[in-house]
Amino acid sequence: MAEVARATGRLDLAEDSVQDACVVAVQQWAADKVPRDPQAWLTGVARHKALDRLRRESRRPAKEATGAAEAAGPVGGAVGPARSAGPAGTMP
Repeated sequence: MAEVARATGRLDLAEDSVQDACVVAVQQWAADKVPRDPQAWLTGVARHKALDRLRRESRRPAKEATGAAEAAGPVGGAVGPARSAGPAGTMP
C-alpha cells in the first residue's frame, strides 16, 4: 500500500486500490494459478487501479458539465412545438 500511496500521493486512493486488487486476486487466482511473485502482482494491479481511478476523476468535471447541458435541453427548456388543448382537454 505504501508504494501506491507514494505513487499517487493519496492514502485513501491507495487503500481502495489495494482492496480492489485483492478482490481481483481472489477471483483470478481461483481460476488460474497464483503468480510467481504475488506481492509484485498485487502491487502492480493496485497501482493500475489507482491510476485508472485518477484518470476517471480527472475527466469527471467535463462529463458532468456535458451531462448537465444535455439534461437542460434546448434553450428555454422547450422540447418540441407547443400544443394547446382543445375543448375539454382534448388535443387538436
